[in-house]
Amino acid sequence: MRKLIQKLLKEGLLNENQKITVYRGAGSHYGEEINQGILWVSTSKDYAKMFASKNDDGTFNIETINMIKPNKTFQFPYSNTSQPITTNQLIKIFNRLLGNAIKEIKLSKEDYFKIKNIIKEISDKLGNSVEPFQSKINNPIVSNKISNLFKLLGYEAIKVSDGDITNYGILK
Repeated sequence: MRKLIQKLLKEGLLNENQKITVYRGAGSHYGEEINQGILWVSTSKDYAKMFASKNDDGTFNIETINMIKPNKTFQFPYSNTSQPITTNQLIKIFNRLLGNAIKEIKLSKEDYFKIKNIIKEISDKLGNSVEPFQSKINNPIVSNKISNLFKLLGYEAIKVSDGDITNYGILK
């Protein structure tokens, strides 16, 4: 195990000095089927409160998580996750990421076709409605597919920055 950690540190895939504390609103009204492929956390306890249920004593059910800051994150191009987008806009983002991956990393032919198939499946299943970004990617019919797509492209998380608050969608 120690050799693996040393290898990851050497390759820049792990930075033991960049531990962060994040918060997750737990027991919310969203249900277990939401966020199947992505675990959302925030650097803001107040932001996490919006997704938390209340405990019997009236306090919010917020989990505090100490984790290593993800190295390779997809930076969402808008300032907040409630930005309305069409499925076509989302697919364009995925295709642009695929194009970048082809240029930057050695993507196997097999992975290329897997990703193209995932993009097509996402497009087919979502239709072309306008919805907030988080609604599209957390949709139970495609959440796991989106998580797999990002992982095949080498990402560890989705990152959404809004001023001093950073929200991470950790890929499951």
